[in-house]
Amino acid sequence: MTVCEKCNGSGYLVLENNSAGECQCLRPSQFARNMKLSGIPLRFWNPDKDVEASLSRYKHTTPVEKDSFAVVKAWVAGVKTSREWLTLYGPVGTCKSYLASALLIELCRKYGATVRFITVFDLLAEIRKEFNSDGSMQAFTENGVYDQVCEVGLLAIDDLGNAKASDFAVDQVSNLIDTRWREKRPTILTTNLGLDALRDVYGERFISRVKGAGPVLQFNGKDRRLLEVGR
Repeated sequence: MTVCEKCNGSGYLVLENNSAGECQCLRPSQFARNMKLSGIPLRFWNPDKDVEASLSRYKHTTPVEKDSFAVVKAWVAGVKTSREWLTLYGPVGTCKSYLASALLIELCRKYGATVRFITVFDLLAEIRKEFNSDGSMQAFTENGVYDQVCEVGLLAIDDLGNAKASDFAVDQVSNLIDTRWREKRPTILTTNLGLDALRDVYGERFISRVKGAGPVLQFNGKDRRLLEVGR
């Protein structure tokens, strides 16, 4: 096994101010660890099958998508310092989940960011497990899913608005959005609903948070899944 000459295999370097810094040789193993916990669907990330969602593979089908994708590329270039959010909306099959996955992969690889992909349905199902049958919280667990998605470096919530809009669902999603907005933790949202429909589900305050946090982009092309079936 080759030992890194810079850090002599320790994984860390002594910086000019005598503080410890992570050596670049840790990047590949850190990336693998982060991706293992990312929750990105196998359709978009499966190294055993050489499957990886990538911005370079995305193809727009309308002028609106072309313009939106240009903003996506600018967002990924500056998010480390801007801490902006990104919201992608449009009908099914317009590659919103694909793009969200590609962004997580790219930023995880480039910056070593911790990333998490989760559908709103799975998010709510996991949160419900932390409640007792009477609606009270179970004993506090530091690694509960709600804490995980609140604290992860970059979160993608997929299919926002697709779960049944119960009071519980609206409260949990709204609280999560508020927490990450206050802490300036970059977040990617995808939804098949327009902003007016999201407003009907989550309220005006929610929409104000989302619109103020970063670009809200429309993807209005044809359903790529149906196009693939027809080939």
